[in-house]
This record gives sequence, C-alpha cells and structure tokens, in this order.
Amino acid sequence: MNSSGKVSEVFELPLYNRAIRIISMSVIFALALIGNLAVLHKICCNKSRRRKIDFLIINLAMADLCVSKLTLLTQIIWEVLEGEWLAGDLACRFFKVFQVFGPIASSSIIALIALERHQVIVNPLDPPLPTKILTAISWMCAFVLSIPQAFVYKLSLQEDREKCLSTFGQLPKWHFQTYIVFGAITVFFAPFCTLCVAYARILWTIRRKKLHIENCKTSENTEQKQQRRPIRIIATNSSIPRAKVKTLKMTLLIIILFIVCGLPYFIIEMKVAFGAITKTDTKVIAVLGIFMLSNSAVNPYVYLFFKTNNVYLSRLEKNVCFVCLKDYRENTFHRELCAIGKRVEHSGTTTSEADITIHTVPRSLSSELAPL
Repeated sequence: MNSSGKVSEVFELPLYNRAIRIISMSVIFALALIGNLAVLHKICCNKSRRRKIDFLIINLAMADLCVSKLTLLTQIIWEVLEGEWLAGDLACRFFKVFQVFGPIASSSIIALIALERHQVIVNPLDPPLPTKILTAISWMCAFVLSIPQAFVYKLSLQEDREKCLSTFGQLPKWHFQTYIVFGAITVFFAPFCTLCVAYARILWTIRRKKLHIENCKTSENTEQKQQRRPIRIIATNSSIPRAKVKTLKMTLLIIILFIVCGLPYFIIEMKVAFGAITKTDTKVIAVLGIFMLSNSAVNPYVYLFFKTNNVYLSRLEKNVCFVCLKDYRENTFHRELCAIGKRVEHSGTTTSEADITIHTVPRSLSSELAPL
C-alpha cells in the first residue's frame, strides 16, 4: 500500500523465480493435456451405455482442458515474454476473461457432480437431476462470471513496455478487496460450500442406513432364536453393485483434491486482500497459484485409476481409504435379506417345515433410480 491507500504497482512485478515457474506450469500443462484427452478417448470410444456420471466426467475433462489451454498455456507464453503484451488492449481483456473461465467452469462441474451423487444416494426415488440442462447452465454462468475481468485489466505502459495489468494500482484498496472476494467466491467458496453440504448429507445417509441395517440384523437374530428351525436365506449377489460404490469413491476423491488444491491459495489471497502485503506473500501466491491449477491435472488420473483393469490397481482401489463406504454394499444387502425373511415368515411358513433356502439377486439401491 502506498501513502494514498492504493495498491502499489510494485506487486505487479514478479518476485519469484520465473524459470522455475515456467517449468512447473509446463509440466502441469502436459499432464493435464494428456490425462484429459485420455479420459475423453476412454469414455467416448466405450461402446457400452453411457451413464449420467460419464456425461459429467466428459464435461469436467473439457473444463480441465480449458484450464490447461486457456489458463496455463497462455500464462506460460506470457511468462516467457516477461509480461510484455504485444496483442493490443482488446486482446488483453479477452485474455484475462478466458484465463478465469476455465477454473470457474471446472469448479462448477465438480459441484454439479456432487449434487448428482447427492440425488442418487439421499433421494433415490425422486426424479434424477436434469444434468444436461444444469451442465449447460454451468458453462454459461462460468462465462458470465468471467466477464468482470475485461473491466479489471487493460493495456498499460510500464517501463516503456506495454503490459496487460490490473487497474488496482490507481484505485482505493476496497476495489481490490471486492475483486478478491468475488473471485474467491465464484471459483472456490461457492462450490466448496455446495460440496460440503452435499457430501455431508451423503455420508450421514449412508451412516443412518448402516445403523438401520445393524438394528435389523439384531432383530432378525432375536426372532430366529425363538423358532425351532430358523429360516435360512442365501443370496447369490450383493445389493449394491460394486461399480456404484466405486463411483462414489471416485467423486469423493475428486472433491477432496479440489479442496486440498484450492483452499490454501484462496486463504492466502484473502489474507493479502485484508492484511498487509509482503514480498513473501507474493512468492507464496505464485507457488500456490500453480498448485491450485494442478487440480485440473490430477482429476483425469483419478478417473483413470478407478476405471483401470489392472489387477494391482484394482486391488488398491478396493482398499483405498473411505472407511465409511467400505462395507456399504454388504450392509445394504443384509437389510434387504432381513425384509425378505420377514415376508417369508408372514406368508405362512411354519417352523416345522424344512429349512428354506432363497436364492435371490436383490434390487440394488441405485437400480431404484434411473440408470446412472
């Protein structure tokens, strides 16, 4: 801050190692490009029926490609030119608009994935979300929310060189603070709150059903002890297909990585906006800014990891974290077995008859919905 209460232009200058920054962004760009193209190829070339989650993953891959091409690649070129702008004022404004468009679109699609999973688990009997319409709205909103960039940045003359810089150097600090808050909410905090609420309800629903199943099994065991010959129920399949549990794990991991990559960056951004700005802050922002964009590079590899046919990776996926989801499939199965046993008992089956063995393939939780 200068004596007039305005943001000093010294912080427009790079206070970090430019070469390391360029190399880091180039590596992330290459990983994001290869990974997202591989995801699009795997889904689009798959001849099996495409599910709703596949449609959302396609859009997430496209949004992450926008981050890699419109944000990372353009920033790499800008860094190589050492901040000098050669394309004029209009191109400067469009350049900044499309740099933000990708991250907002990616965040919106991740939030939409969480809402779709929430509908599937929490409200399985309700109509499915209109994902195509909501996806189109997400893309349009991402573009609209990026438009303020065109008014924040302009072509400026600095050290006899034309550069694409913000206008905050000539404005009171509250303009800069408003801009930071707006960017943090649109790119991170609004999707973050959506993700927290959606997955908190998902995990609470799973926990509640698990407790219900355990109570059901206890009640079933008590009833069987009162009979001379218990009804024996054997199933040939599980209630929830493993693929559905795998999808839930995959989306949860994508969301965790989104939070881990983005939260540190926006915390330091808010600290800079409402506190004192130091040279250390600018260096930290330069590092965390790259780390935030790396989320678009890891998303496709999360999908490829969960969709791999490799035996060792599949075995690792079965044991990967998320204790709350580990036994969800089997526990839900026991709930349906309990219900089947009670129906058989009430249908007039006497305890003097021989043991009854019922081979069944119960309807899965997700089959109560539209195909996903």
